[in-house]
Amino acid sequence: MGYRYIDDHVSADACFVANGHTLEEVFIAAWEAALSCMINDPHSLGRRRIRRRRRYIEIEDETLDMLLFRFIEELVFYKDAEGLLLMVLECRIRRVRGTYKLNAAARGERIDPANHELLSDVKAVTMHRFSLVEKPDGWEATVVVDL
Repeated sequence: MGYRYIDDHVSADACFVANGHTLEEVFIAAWEAALSCMINDPHSLGRRRIRRRRRYIEIEDETLDMLLFRFIEELVFYKDAEGLLLMVLECRIRRVRGTYKLNAAARGERIDPANHELLSDVKAVTMHRFSLVEKPDGWEATVVVDL
C-alpha cells in the first residue's frame, strides 16, 4: 500500500526560453511562447477582419524581470477576463525616473474553438525558474507557466 509521484508523466507546467536581440524582442517572444501553449497558430489571430480586437497595454515596474512577469500576466488576464487571445504587434520599453515603462499594442480575437486549435489553458505565470538575463548577443528569458 502507498503511492509515488511520477513527474515525467503528467505536468501542470510548461517551461520555455525566449530570446531577443533587444528587450522588446525578448518580451514579444516570451508572450508568443506563452500564447503558443494556448493555441496552435498564434499568427492567425486577428486576420479575420470581422472579429478583430485591439488592446493597448501599459504597465510599469521597478525591475525588468518583474516587468516581463507582469507583461505575460496581461496575456492571461485578457484570456480570462475578456475571452481574448492576443498577439503583440509592437512593444516599447523605456526607463523613466527609475521605473521601467512598457507600452504595447496587441491584436487578436475572442476564443472560438471553431476557429482556433486550442491546446492548454495557461492559468498563471510562475516565479519558478523565472529569469531575464542580458547575454552578449541580447536577452534571454526563462518562463514557467501553470497549465
